[in-house]
Amino acid sequence: MPDVGNGCTIAIAGFTANVESIQMPFGSRDSIETSHLGTTGFRTFMPTDLVDPGEIQATFQYDGASSSPPVTATAATVTITVPAPPGNTNTNTYAVAAFITDGGSPEMTNDDLMRHTVTLKCTGAYTHT
Repeated sequence: MPDVGNGCTIAIAGFTANVESIQMPFGSRDSIETSHLGTTGFRTFMPTDLVDPGEIQATFQYDGASSSPPVTATAATVTITVPAPPGNTNTNTYAVAAFITDGGSPEMTNDDLMRHTVTLKCTGAYTHT
């Protein structure tokens, strides 16, 4: 059954804030072209062995009095929690090591909440509980 995103949270190396959106990847795989001079009609391909875990994007409500997520040279644990859907009691928690590739910049506009979007590169697969 489809559900809404209300109640989802993200913690980045202990940093938490009011989160407005999370884009969570599940990986992508490149392809290797296998076409040759005898190939006709369409190019042919095979999958690579390795999966790119992708990037997480998170948009927070910016609070100038608090710190932003840490932009460090080492990966930290990122934990995304998704509440249980209606009729279910099991929450879903995804943990992955990631580092911030784009610390973003706070967006400030007239008569609107300030927001801050960061991009994190995952270093491997998610642990799902």
